[in-house]
This record gives sequence, structure tokens and C-alpha cells, in this order.
Amino acid sequence: MALVYLGFSGSRDPLANPLTLFIWSVWFLLMPVIQITVGNLWAFLNPWYGIGRLFFKKPKVKINDNFSFVFSSAGFLLFSLFMLVYIAPDDPDILAFVVLIYFILNLFLMGFFGVEWLTKGECFTSFYTLLSKLSLIWFKDGTLFVGFFGSQLKNYKFYPPLSVLFLSIILATLSFDGLNETFLWFQIINVNPLEFYGRSSVITENSLGLIFFAIMLFIIFNLTIYLGHAFIKEKIIFRDIIGINSIALLPIALAYHIAHYLTSFLVDIQYFYKVLSDPLNLGMDLINIGEFNVTTSFFNTIETVKLIWFIQASAIVIGHVIAVLLAHSISENYLKTKSSVLISQLPISIFMVAYTFLGLWILSTPTVG
Repeated sequence: MALVYLGFSGSRDPLANPLTLFIWSVWFLLMPVIQITVGNLWAFLNPWYGIGRLFFKKPKVKINDNFSFVFSSAGFLLFSLFMLVYIAPDDPDILAFVVLIYFILNLFLMGFFGVEWLTKGECFTSFYTLLSKLSLIWFKDGTLFVGFFGSQLKNYKFYPPLSVLFLSIILATLSFDGLNETFLWFQIINVNPLEFYGRSSVITENSLGLIFFAIMLFIIFNLTIYLGHAFIKEKIIFRDIIGINSIALLPIALAYHIAHYLTSFLVDIQYFYKVLSDPLNLGMDLINIGEFNVTTSFFNTIETVKLIWFIQASAIVIGHVIAVLLAHSISENYLKTKSSVLISQLPISIFMVAYTFLGLWILSTPTVG
């Protein structure tokens, strides 16, 4: 709530307002990486959880494990449209209003569905909880475990089928936020890059493009999993295995997240450090940083540019490799023979290789503006 207050009362400059910098540069950029590295830290930071445990333990309406992904999918899609399509998502006043309404809305929904609404219907808690299942570190029954990405899923044989819709929207968002800046996309929507007047001139095109990309990704991934299991001798019910297989999309989504937002993070985190010392933009120096100047000099030397691009490309490649290994491990949970596992993995491996090339192309192609 303090950040929301600062959003309304602080600087109108997004690069000098604590709310804007925290939401877009710290929470949105860093939290997914933290979740998949050190475990479910979001469970301790979640602003609704304490209130839910105190006042909304018993639900008035029981929420279905599978259908709940409709809520989280709709929530993340609306967030994506706000982030990628809306003309001013980093305006402090607007962002503070959106955060406040979203906070109140989830309190209201917890009143109906209880505290379990957070892990089932609230899109960010659902996303972060899924990411934590891939983490290197996790707790179970009071014991600390350390293992490779996805080790927690070793004995998982089922996950709600509609999770594939949720993860398709997440991956589509992170891919489209890059594709929508390419000359190819401007050619598709028939907009001259030299006459581009900003987001306000392509709201409809980008909205439909994001939704179409998510639908196509959903269809292609479902088809990929179906084809992988259509030619094996074991009897498999598609509805029972599509959800657990969709978790293999998570490492790819995180890889795109790291690769696409690395450059903006390197700059914006400096602004956040600076605003910590003067959150009200009154000329204070609370943490004694002195005359701190934000630098972008690492974009001006070939050595650092090469290093940044290497990290971005490596993130995409490593993310896809982990996804392939995870998909293979997941299939071993419910398939009995090695031949069935190998056959089932052929289409999804082709899909992931193709998506790797798409990611590297988006990363390397020139962009508009």
C-alpha cells in the first residue's frame, strides 16, 4: 500500500517513481528468476496471503482445480494487454490505480473462494507457484532438498489440462513482446515503420496479434503432444497427460523472460537504486549514494555488447535444453517403455528446436524504434 501511495503522490516521471520501478524493474523482472532458483519466495511476500489466512480460510464456493486456470489465464491475458498494448502502462497514476483495483478485486474473490483462490485463480501466484516447482531448492515436510531443475516433478503423473492454456498465454506474451517490434510484424500489420506514431496507432493490431499468437501456440502445443502419443502402443488418455506436459513450457518462458528483459533491467535497476534514496523526489539521500548517475556505457563498447548478447542467446538455448530434458523426464513418469518415451518426445523436440530458432531470430533481428 505504501508503494501505491507513492504511485499517486510521487514523481510523475516513471523513472523516478518507486511504484513504477518496483513493479516493472524488480517484481516483474526478478521474481520469476528468484522463484526458479531459490524456491517459492513469493509465498512469503504475497500481499494477500496473510489476509486470506486470517479472514478467508473457509471458501463459500469451492473452486475447481482445472477450471481455475480459466481465471488465471484471463488474468494474465489482461495483464499482458495492459503491459504490451496499453499506451501508458508505466504512468505512475494509472499503474497505481490498476494495482489498487487488482489488489481489492483479489480480496473480493478470496471472500468467495477462500485463500486457495491465490494458488488457483490469481494469475501471478499461479505462475510463480508453477515456477517454484522447477526450482533448484525446495522444502518438503520441513526438509531442505537440492536438485536439478524439475526434480520436484519426478513423481508427477497428472496436472490440470487447462494449465496448457495458461502457459501458452504466458509464453505467447514473452515471445510477442519482441516480435511486435520487428519489421516483419510491421509488414504483417501493414504499417510503415517510418510513419509509426507509437502504441496508440496499433492498439487493435497488437491486441489481436497477441491473442492470435496465444491461440496458435495453444493449438500447436496440443497437436504436438497428441502426435507424440498417437503412434505409441501404450493406451494414453490425452486429457490426463496434456497438463503435466505443458509444464515443459516453463523453462522456455523463463528463458525468453531473461533474454528479452536483460537490457532494460541493467538500466532500470540503476534507477530503482537511485529512487530508493529519494522515494518522494524531494532531493533526499536516505541511503547516502551521493551523486549517483545512471549509466548505459555498457551498450557503447563491443566487448560488453557481445557479453550481453551471449548471455541472452545462452539463456534461450539453455532454457530449451532444460525444457527438452524436463519433457523427457515427465514422459517417463507415465509411460512404461523406453520406446514409447522416445517416440512421444519426437514432435515436442522438433517444436522446441523450432522455437529456439524463433527466439534467436527475435533476439538478433533489427527492431523498429
